[in-house]
Amino acid sequence: MVKTLFKKKRITGIFEIGKVHSKFAILEEDLKGNKTIQSVKEAGLEALTQDASLDDLIVILSRNQVTVRNLELPTTDPQEIKDIISIQAGKQTPFSKDEIIADFKTIGLSRQHYTKVLLAIVQKAIVNNFLNNLAEKKEAVSKIVLGSQALANWCPIIAPKIGGEPFAVLDVNDDFSDFCVFSKGRLLFTKLLHFGRRDLSKRTWQKSFLEEIGLSLDAYRKESIGPAFNKVAIMGMKAEEKFNKDVKNALARQFSLEVLGPFENAEGISIPNGARAVSSSKLIGLALNPDRPLMDFLPQGLKQARAKRIKRKELMLTGILAFLVLIMGSGIFLEKICTKTLLLRRLDAQFVKLEDGTSELKKEYLKINLIKNRMDTKNSALEVLREIHKVAPQEIYLTNISFEEGKLISLRGTSKAMSEVFEFVKTLEGLPIFKNVKTKYVTKRRLKGKDLTDFEITCPLIRE
Repeated sequence: MVKTLFKKKRITGIFEIGKVHSKFAILEEDLKGNKTIQSVKEAGLEALTQDASLDDLIVILSRNQVTVRNLELPTTDPQEIKDIISIQAGKQTPFSKDEIIADFKTIGLSRQHYTKVLLAIVQKAIVNNFLNNLAEKKEAVSKIVLGSQALANWCPIIAPKIGGEPFAVLDVNDDFSDFCVFSKGRLLFTKLLHFGRRDLSKRTWQKSFLEEIGLSLDAYRKESIGPAFNKVAIMGMKAEEKFNKDVKNALARQFSLEVLGPFENAEGISIPNGARAVSSSKLIGLALNPDRPLMDFLPQGLKQARAKRIKRKELMLTGILAFLVLIMGSGIFLEKICTKTLLLRRLDAQFVKLEDGTSELKKEYLKINLIKNRMDTKNSALEVLREIHKVAPQEIYLTNISFEEGKLISLRGTSKAMSEVFEFVKTLEGLPIFKNVKTKYVTKRRLKGKDLTDFEITCPLIRE
C-alpha cells in the first residue's frame, strides 16, 4: 500500500464484490500501526466514488467469481512451474488465454520432483467491468484478491484454539458459502457451496448442506491435497445460534468433525457498533494484514502504472530538493542551458527544411515497400521453415515437422531440459507469422542415464 508523505493516517477501502450484495469497509491505520475499521456495510459502487479520501482500494472477489484448481506439477523449479501454469491456465476454463487473468501459489511438495499448486482464474470481463465503473477511482486500486485467501489472515487467531493443526473454515454468506482448508497459515483448498443464510428458511437445508460438505471432503481427500483435519471453524453466522448448534451436531454425527466458533472478533482491529450487520469475515481478514502478498488479479497494465505512481511519490521530496538546487544554480550554468536551447531550435528549423526536401524520397520508399510486400512469400513452407531455423536453439532437436498449407505447422522433437522447450515456445510466440502457439505435450524420459524431454508444439499461421 501507498503511504502518503504528509498524512498521519493511511486510509484503505476494502470492497467485496458479491453475487447479490456487495460489502464495503474503510480501514484507518495510524503511524504506530493501530488499525480501526470505520464502517462495514452493504454498499454499491457509489460508496467508492463518493469517498474521495482513500489512499488505496483493495477489491475482494467472491468465491463464485473465481475458478480454483489444485494441480500437481512434475517439477520443483520455480521458472518451470511458472511456464507450465502459463500453459495450463488456458486449459482449465472454456475461455481463451487472452480472456482470463490467472495467478497461483505453491502449497507444498508431494512426490519426489513434484510440486502442489493452487491455481486461481478469473475472467477479464469481470475485472474490467468493475474497474470501468470506478472512473477516476480506478487508479486507487492496489490489488484484486480472492476472498478465500483473505481468510488466511484469521489463522493466527484460530490456530491457538485448535492446537495449531490443519483445519477447515466454513464462511457462510447470504447466497453461498465458502469451504476452505488451511495449514500453517496457507490456503490449501477452497470449494464453493451452493448454500447460504437465505437457505435456512428451507426445511431440507440440512440435507443439501451435508451433501455439499461431503462432496468437498471427498474432493480434498481423493486428490490428496493436504493433511487430514478434524476441526472446522465457522464464520459469518454469529447471530444464527440455532444454525450453529445444528451444524455442530450434524458435522459431528455425519463426518466426525468438531465445529468451533463462530469467529468474528479480532485483536488489534477496532470495529464500531453495528458493523457486523453483514457477514464481514473476508473484509476483517484482509484488514488484519492488508499488505500480505496474495494471488492478485489486477491487470498488468494497472500494476505497472501503479508502480510508477508509487515511485513518483517516493521521489517527490527528492525532486523538490533537486528543483531548488537547479533554481539556485550559477548564472553560467543557466547561460549554457539557454545557449543550447537556442542551438536546438536552429537545428529543429534546419530539420524541417530537410524534411520538406525528402518528401519525394519518402513517397518512393513507400512504393518500394508496397512492391516488396506484394512479392513477399510469407507463410509458404520454405519461408516458415526459414523463420523457425533462425530462432531454433542448438539444444532443441527436431525429429518431425508437419506443415498444413495456410493453417499450421507442427514440430516434434527432443531437448535435454524442459525449460528449454518452454523457452522455445516463447520464442515462437514472438514470431509475427504465428498466433496461439501451444504445446500438445511435454514429457520426460530417461535414456542411457540421461534425462530427456520429448515435446510437440503446434504453431497456427496468421492468415493474411
